[in-house]
This record gives sequence, structure tokens and C-alpha cells, in this order.
Amino acid sequence: MTYDEQLNNLLACPDKEAARVWLMVEVQRYERDYNKDAMTARRQIIANVLGLASKRGLDVWHRASVLLEP
Repeated sequence: MTYDEQLNNLLACPDKEAARVWLMVEVQRYERDYNKDAMTARRQIIANVLGLASKRGLDVWHRASVLLEP
């Protein structure tokens, strides 16, 4: 799945809890596929998602950042 598809999945999440579950699954996949620790994986995924969101505009970036808040 591309990060563009991941961003679409994230923005389709109806609430923060669904976004957290999505992020947790992606972190586990990233840890397994790239042999990274959880914190590094989480940071990389969030950076990638917010980077793509920023290219789509402030409204999309804001929605992604709110869903990814700790």
C-alpha cells in the first residue's frame, strides 16, 4: 500500500480511536518490514502521512494531524 493510499485510509477514519488503531497496525508492519523500533516507525509514518497531507492543503493536513495526536 502506498502512502497516498495510507493517507486516504487515515482520512477516512471516522474518529481518533480508529486512526490510532490504523497507526498501531502500520507501526507494527513498519517494524516488521524495515526492522525499526516502534518510536522510529511511528515518527516515520506520521512524517510521511503529514508530508502527503501538506501537499493536499491545510485542511487535509489539519485533519491528519488531529487524528494522529497522542
